[in-house]
Amino acid sequence: MRLKNNKLFMKGSDRNKKCPCGSDKKWKDCCPDFNVENMEKNVGGKISVPKEVIDYFNGIKNEEKFLKKIGIHHDYKGSITRIRDGYIVPLENSIFEIKTEEALNFYEIIGIIATETLGNDWIEEEGKKDAKDRSEIYQIISILGATDTFSKVISYTGKKINSPSIPNSGFSKNFLTLAFDIFCLRRHALLPEKLAERLKHFDQYQGARYEIAVAAIFCRLGYNIEWIDDDKTKQKHPEFIATKDGKSVYVEAKSRHIDGVHNRPGVFNELKAFKSTGWGSLIFKALQKEVPKGIPYFVFIDMNAINDGNMPPGWLEDVRKTLAKQHLKQYSGKKAPFTAIMFTNYSYHYQGLNNAEMGVCFAYENDETGRPYSSINEKINIMDAVKHYGFIPDYSIPGPRTMIHVSSEHAVINNIPNFY
Repeated sequence: MRLKNNKLFMKGSDRNKKCPCGSDKKWKDCCPDFNVENMEKNVGGKISVPKEVIDYFNGIKNEEKFLKKIGIHHDYKGSITRIRDGYIVPLENSIFEIKTEEALNFYEIIGIIATETLGNDWIEEEGKKDAKDRSEIYQIISILGATDTFSKVISYTGKKINSPSIPNSGFSKNFLTLAFDIFCLRRHALLPEKLAERLKHFDQYQGARYEIAVAAIFCRLGYNIEWIDDDKTKQKHPEFIATKDGKSVYVEAKSRHIDGVHNRPGVFNELKAFKSTGWGSLIFKALQKEVPKGIPYFVFIDMNAINDGNMPPGWLEDVRKTLAKQHLKQYSGKKAPFTAIMFTNYSYHYQGLNNAEMGVCFAYENDETGRPYSSINEKINIMDAVKHYGFIPDYSIPGPRTMIHVSSEHAVINNIPNFY
């Protein structure tokens, strides 16, 4: 059964199943073409539709509207199928199969896919290294191993971890956002092998992680991603081209480095992580990239800053003041070479075992840009998706006979409505 243009449809042999209206007749002989908006009326003078059926399909409509509002335009729940001995998920041009007799929730499924992307052999080798030489992503996976949500994920790596954690911690948010990004990109065959490999390199993890995050934002909005290969051009170029409905945008992603964070060498200095220095040079480098004239160009800057507990945070005020003094003067009376500069701070890695906080973002735009948005909808959709990055739907995965409910205690963001 599926919903399209407010109407319900069944395909093939499904049409011989009992009609959801409760009449005990076959779907094809009873209500083959329900219109959700008119469900409460008698269909063809036959029978009124039960309220439960109306509520169910209205719930589907509301869920789709809500997810689109926060930047998720694809049906990722529908891509996962529960079979008798596990789950199957289409990834790239093949089927990924999880063999298990247990019921897994959506977080566990994407977690397993993320660890498979990294490779169990790599995870095992990382575990043999000295603690100071282990990758950040390995350390996070290890810490999360004892929680209900992650124990099944870790079991697929063949390792048993007994470190404490909490379901909605900074550690879990850090891992789950990466897992969701990997899942979305692999679902649409948009994660290059080279980029996935960079996650495993000690000194390349931070850059690769942010590029994956930004690409996943556009992927979930329905854009196709064309990565620009360094081996195929000598020009300075952005990370990728995102195309939707025949219209393209160019995207660059830069991440601010802090000593001792994200596998960076040096000693961590908390004061530096609070400050907003270093982002100006990232913008300068981004604006040296070769982008065709008139095409929208988005520059994403990962501030990688500690949230000081204020709203807006201190670093955001620093950025605004600096832009007002310098960048606005620089482009006064000129066509700005960008559509928007997106300052983001999805700093879950600083929050550790504490409750994960929502990320913070700020968009700088210049009205006199030479690279305008193609439409107001494009602007709204991109802004909404950036603002809501970090939300992972509390999906229930349909089983062979029953609906498996995902426990709300593992919800990644609090106070987000569950739809089932």
